[in-house]
Amino acid sequence: SPLGVVPIPKASSSQHQLSNLDIFDFSLTEEEVTALTDLDKADGRRPDRDPNQHQEF
Repeated sequence: SPLGVVPIPKASSSQHQLSNLDIFDFSLTEEEVTALTDLDKADGRRPDRDPNQHQEF
């Protein structure tokens, strides 16, 4: 992954597991990667999330 992030999807059925493997049917433009990267904050939190309510953010 260009951003060094690997998602680990949950799948309870064999068919869903196979569909999760079919992930290379698209690509991101440089502008899209930049837009995603610009969402990052220095402390790792996403903007507009209250850590008291959503501790994972």
